[in-house]
Amino acid sequence: MATPVLMFMNMKGGVGKTTLAVELSVALARYNRKRVLLVDYDPQSNASLAFLETQRYFRHLDQGKSIANCLIPDAKEADPFSVIGASSVKEIDCNEYSVRVRSWVYRNQPDKQAGRVDLIPGNLELMRVALNMLDGPNEHRLLDRWNALIKSAKGVYDCIVIDCHPAGSFFTKSALLASDAVIVPTTSDSYAATGLSMMRKHMEMWESSGGAKDYLIIFNDAHKAWDGSVEAAIRGDARFSSHCLTTRIAYSGLFRNLAKRHSVAAEQPVPYKRTVGSNVFRVSCEMVELLKRKSIFDSSWS
Repeated sequence: MATPVLMFMNMKGGVGKTTLAVELSVALARYNRKRVLLVDYDPQSNASLAFLETQRYFRHLDQGKSIANCLIPDAKEADPFSVIGASSVKEIDCNEYSVRVRSWVYRNQPDKQAGRVDLIPGNLELMRVALNMLDGPNEHRLLDRWNALIKSAKGVYDCIVIDCHPAGSFFTKSALLASDAVIVPTTSDSYAATGLSMMRKHMEMWESSGGAKDYLIIFNDAHKAWDGSVEAAIRGDARFSSHCLTTRIAYSGLFRNLAKRHSVAAEQPVPYKRTVGSNVFRVSCEMVELLKRKSIFDSSWS
């Protein structure tokens, strides 16, 4: 079966999109013994900084390991708006831009496939694309390079996760066109339903062009201010009810330590990490089961 591509996205910021992209990438790889690639498709690069200490992060950027270097390798250094000269290419090797951030092995069976997570870092150079009014030829060249990267990654990984920034742009367009499903984290504040409606309409704009048609909603108590009435209203809305995961992510300060410790919740050296890790595990399992029902994941996903 073709490698599934999952896009983490919400048109509203502050919902824990990057946190869940990082946590669930690790969970998918570790507990399902899969090779997962996380693409940090956001100029803020928070997913990259969640995994990589500062010195290591900039060392990888100096080595050309970033999504920006893949998309716009010939951009002019002195011109922040430059994407001119973005090279057309038929093939790209994703290994040139990715770095290993997690891996597990079987001690008694070292040749048996265990899980691993690789990352293609994001960086501020992506702002060249965000700020540019792309003409047709340049946009096609960027899409060609993006599609070549995804094609290469599908030959190496069992799942691709894209952490996309919360705005309509070339990033969201290209990510939607490459994705099989959108994972939509949401909080329970008064703007949550509006953000979901915007996300749903944005997806509908690109469905006819081959964009992702399926989506899953994960409720996330990112701010320790859960409003059960908002959650109930969303779950009771016919537009969203069949897309909502039953299990939600409970608030934990461990999620706020991602960039500080460069460790997901289950890896952090505190006694209650097991409770938080178990919560992430349950969400991951339910997400896998729902994606299997939609034939996005196959039976090899346990």
